[in-house]
Amino acid sequence: MIGSPNYGLLMMDRRKTLTTSALERRKRNRRAYPRWIFDFEVRLHWANRSVDCRGYEIGAGGLSFLTDEDIPGEMEIEVEYRLSPETDPVSVKGVVRHVEGKRYGVEFLNLGMKDRLALVEYCEKIKPV
Repeated sequence: MIGSPNYGLLMMDRRKTLTTSALERRKRNRRAYPRWIFDFEVRLHWANRSVDCRGYEIGAGGLSFLTDEDIPGEMEIEVEYRLSPETDPVSVKGVVRHVEGKRYGVEFLNLGMKDRLALVEYCEKIKPV
């Protein structure tokens, strides 16, 4: 109990356990949202330019794509993605968070709840997490 002489030791032990399990989970998956790996259409718009490219990974927090274009890291861009030819395109603002050669990662800034739910529902149907 709180007033007992062992309370501090019990809480210290508990915090270590929680911290340890939280760290283990974090090591396994650093992402806030699950990602799905598959090929899909992406169109990017920035600085009066438009580029079609291929997405290869997507989640509710962002997507990854391949392009030959040079896009600076931390740049805010407009992203339009289409998960399949049968789905409507979704436009969202994003910021380039990862650049590795021709591979880019974009964090979504304003993906609405309707589009977020549609994305997760579609991806769960084709590749359950």
